[in-house]
Amino acid sequence: MKDIDKRHVSFNKDNGFVSFVAGSKNKYEYMTKLLPYWKESDPPLTIYTSRQDFAEGLKNTCSLTNVQIKHQDLDSDTRYRLMSSYRGHVICSQGEGFGYAAANAEVTGAFSIMNSLPTFQSTYHEDEYVSWLSNIYTPDQKIRHSHAAPSESIRQEMDSAFEKFNAVDAKQVYESRQKVATNRFQHVCDAFHPLLSEVQQLILQRKPKGIVHLPPSLVS
Repeated sequence: MKDIDKRHVSFNKDNGFVSFVAGSKNKYEYMTKLLPYWKESDPPLTIYTSRQDFAEGLKNTCSLTNVQIKHQDLDSDTRYRLMSSYRGHVICSQGEGFGYAAANAEVTGAFSIMNSLPTFQSTYHEDEYVSWLSNIYTPDQKIRHSHAAPSESIRQEMDSAFEKFNAVDAKQVYESRQKVATNRFQHVCDAFHPLLSEVQQLILQRKPKGIVHLPPSLVS
């Protein structure tokens, strides 16, 4: 539930998709490969980026009337409001370490399209309101991991995602994903509890005899 102010989380949502590229080169590079497959008949898509060069690059990639590219440096209040204003989020990247955009989409109760990065799949693989795009991977000599890009099945996978998006009840999606997000913190605490208990026991076992305070109390 990180970062989201609950006053912005509501069910008053637009029918289309949104993608927050911001200043991420990984998200930008993936979207330049995804946009050529978007069609006029697909749901509308709005992309926000904080970089002018990214906005120009995305516009050069796609000129559809149902795809809007907006160059805007969003403050927190505006970004949170926009997150909760769309029924769907497109969360795709050539590489991610955590994925705050995916977490925020869950918190705001949005149907999501994600590409199958391990970071995303490890957390959301069981979510029925997440549709997946498969990847191909290209090695990069400058970094230690490969970059993800859309596979040859991209258009079929997009068709499947849009069909599901149009068929599901938006309120049901909202309530289901909100419930999962609310329970996730407790699940994390439960998962870490055995580890923290073990660490506590090791400290007690290995603490030198005679030491009462660790660190010692300073008495003036």
